[in-house]
Amino acid sequence: MKMLRRLTVAALALGLVYMAAAVGAAEKGGAGPNPELLVGKWEVTKGQTLPKGSSVEFAKDGKVKLNITDMGKTLSLAGSYAVDGSTLKVTLKGPDGKDSTEKMTIEKLSATDFATKDAQGKVDEFKKVSK
Repeated sequence: MKMLRRLTVAALALGLVYMAAAVGAAEKGGAGPNPELLVGKWEVTKGQTLPKGSSVEFAKDGKVKLNITDMGKTLSLAGSYAVDGSTLKVTLKGPDGKDSTEKMTIEKLSATDFATKDAQGKVDEFKKVSK
């Protein structure tokens, strides 16, 4: 149960991180990152809300899959995402069947690197592993 709770909290935090990333870029006066660069599979290389080795996959159709790997177990969650400027909004269906929506700021987004910051200032960094 503790692992499931921890993984659920991590999934929610991911949503916050993505939203915070988008807000930050918008506040800096920029139009935000190119959302097309987000499409593909990303692996956590450094995480304050998600364990290293976890992954998130963004599809062109606005769907997202999150695989949180911690203590040798993986929790898979699915949902949707939207990018508005530098704000990433992620809605995931939790293990309890309830939807949870989080917003993060996209701090960095290139063809190979991606970083988000949540409302609490926690940052997750990702490397693209596939398109």
